[in-house]
Amino acid sequence: MEQNEQLREYLIIKKEAYHWLLWWGLAYLIGVAGVIILLYNDLPSYNRYFSILTIIMLPIWFVGAFPLFTAKNQIEKEHPEFKAVKTKEVAVPMSMRKKRYLMLLPALAVVAFVFVQSYQSGMAEKEKKEIYEIIQQYRN
Repeated sequence: MEQNEQLREYLIIKKEAYHWLLWWGLAYLIGVAGVIILLYNDLPSYNRYFSILTIIMLPIWFVGAFPLFTAKNQIEKEHPEFKAVKTKEVAVPMSMRKKRYLMLLPALAVVAFVFVQSYQSGMAEKEKKEIYEIIQQYRN
């Protein structure tokens, strides 16, 4: 009976760890897409703030996955036969999912806010620069 309980706990931890990794990867791709958009629009000097904040925010999500991967690896050392078992039949408890989403949603909101602010500020700076060049062109 204890073996089944340990297997169930292992499968829950394994599934949640891979969900964390998936969300972390998706959030990282969102951040990279934002940086690419800022670079594509050639916004002056504002792209570095977005990339720095993205680099700072993403480890917050990964910190949530680290204890899960540590526990998963520890159980795998004790029971190597657990590695072959699939996680399809196991449901992750809502308490674990809530913790993931409570960290994910505010962090995504911060990344989106920083992107919008960087984009708007960069576009305003770019327009000022273009207007200045037009004025200089007419003066000459």
